[in-house]
Amino acid sequence: RYATRALQCAGGLHVRRSPLDSKIQDIKFFDDDGLDLPTKKEKGVETLFYREDFRRVKSEDVGEIAFPARGVEYYLEGFMNGVDESAIRQRGFKIVLDYAFGLATTVFPALLGKLKAEVVSLNAFVDETKMTRSAKQFEAGAKQLSTIVPTLNADFGVMLDAGAQKVFISDEKGAVLNGDQALVLFAKLHSLAVKNAVVAVPVTAPQAVEEAVQANGGRVLRCGTTYRSMMEAAARGASFFPAFDAMMATVKLMEYLAAAGQPLSEVVRGIPGIHVRRSTVPCSWEKKGTVMRRLIEETQSHDGKIELVDGVKLWFGASWVLVLPDSDKPCFHVDAEAASSKEAEAMIERYAEKIRHWQA
Repeated sequence: RYATRALQCAGGLHVRRSPLDSKIQDIKFFDDDGLDLPTKKEKGVETLFYREDFRRVKSEDVGEIAFPARGVEYYLEGFMNGVDESAIRQRGFKIVLDYAFGLATTVFPALLGKLKAEVVSLNAFVDETKMTRSAKQFEAGAKQLSTIVPTLNADFGVMLDAGAQKVFISDEKGAVLNGDQALVLFAKLHSLAVKNAVVAVPVTAPQAVEEAVQANGGRVLRCGTTYRSMMEAAARGASFFPAFDAMMATVKLMEYLAAAGQPLSEVVRGIPGIHVRRSTVPCSWEKKGTVMRRLIEETQSHDGKIELVDGVKLWFGASWVLVLPDSDKPCFHVDAEAASSKEAEAMIERYAEKIRHWQA
């Protein structure tokens, strides 16, 4: 992604083994800024591919493989310009880092070395046979991380995914944060470190984000749930690079904690309880339009606030439910937030039943 933009290429693509299914290969296309293609262009590429309406060349005219000079160096230079190196070095962090057998092992050690961080590395070698993790393997890895961090008196622990796009965090006491907690944590720390911060989050994020950011004088921008939507929102700011980067997230966590002057568990303790529940409801492609039409019709009699940023989000006082069609699979995602987990689950089941009824 970064090289596509830094080298001023017209676009890029990345081939990988799926992190979710070892039998599937993913091909990711990027535009000239290194961002995911818009959904419309993705569909256009798929249509052309399946229609086979494109020119083929002779084998000798395919081209050649060339490795761009200084590709990694461009990334390292931009990375270090995007962090407060001196603050991190002065704090002297000790962290536990699970590389998950991914390619971050080829880049991240050099960055952490410059930051004078003491790192206990786990699974720190590339193994393509282990890059896809099952739910059971992920849980085992998270448990291992949560055990090692307090044992070694580390400041926190991080488990990366194989593609170094996601982070899973353990505080210094061994408590592993769930996705919503981690999102609110970063929003809070960013708004503490940056005056009048603007934080972009998807419509599925909990309301605790607003509470954390607004309490520190910032504001929240809600965006769509696709990678492209979130990247476009991030691109409006002065970030290092508007893409998912687990290495930058890890280093930014160091920077924010150094500025906050608190251990991670203390910051997490200040986050209010989050009662968000999520579910998936199967729906055939043929019935998706019918379900959405019925849902829109129902919103006409809804008394509360309605948001149409992505899918349909209905508010019931301080609670909300979001119905979102999946763009790649025959299903709907139903998310809800309420005063308690039980209430959120009840809201999800109510709308899941509506979806099942509408497609009957």
